Amino acid sequence: MKNSRITFLLLLFFIVFTSFISNRSINPELVEFTSSECQEGIYYPNLSKLKDRILNISKEGNYHSYEIFVVANCGQASNGKIEIKNDTLNLKFEGAYTFVGYEEIVVNDSIKEVLEVYESEYTDCDCAFNLTYKIKNLKDKDYVILVNGKEVRKTKHKYKIRRSHPKFKIIGNQTVNLVDIYGLKQGLHIFERNDKFSSRVIYLDDEKISGVFIRRYENWKFDREETFMENKKYTKRKFYRNNKLIKECDTDGTFDEGTNCVFFD
Repeated sequence: MKNSRITFLLLLFFIVFTSFISNRSINPELVEFTSSECQEGIYYPNLSKLKDRILNISKEGNYHSYEIFVVANCGQASNGKIEIKNDTLNLKFEGAYTFVGYEEIVVNDSIKEVLEVYESEYTDCDCAFNLTYKIKNLKDKDYVILVNGKEVRKTKHKYKIRRSHPKFKIIGNQTVNLVDIYGLKQGLHIFERNDKFSSRVIYLDDEKISGVFIRRYENWKFDREETFMENKKYTKRKFYRNNKLIKECDTDGTFDEGTNCVFFD
């Protein structure tokens, strides 16, 4: 009888211990975190319009990979963490911690304790990043995905949606002044203001690509100025008086006065 009781207790201990080891071994674990280089230059000047989103979810063997697109502080994408609660997976990121000094605190009005102080890296700029989380032992189910506590979804839209339909005009057979659902200018835009200024500009994602800008003056040494742009850079400037070309200048890629001017009689 005694031996049977010992055998039963040993068997029970073995079952509990095996269950403990088994449960411990299947806890999800972040085994790899990678961050792209800052992509600020690719999306400038539309960083504020970009949408945090899931780019891809994949599984290979016992590993799940989550690729996320985010806009964040330039110094805040060095370290990754995960938190799982019920059906919610929180993919977290933060900057690298650097030592900044020591702090002395008083315990029980007499004992002084010196602590090392670390601060997370933070800069004065924002960037776009692709973040990848490789997670081991994650259950196969649909999680609500959070990034630093904010829900994100998989979507084809890389920008935040501003309106339900694009806005545009039809002049002749041509579509002009198109503003898409993200609030970004696209294609040819024609603009005129009080007979003093006009432009015909090609846009891509709200950025000027090419075009011509015309200013008109009164009682000045010239009465019309035309500035041209190609491949995102200003290329030349022409000045007219009485509809006759009097001067043409390079603009050195900017909207400044320009150099290397050629004068005409």
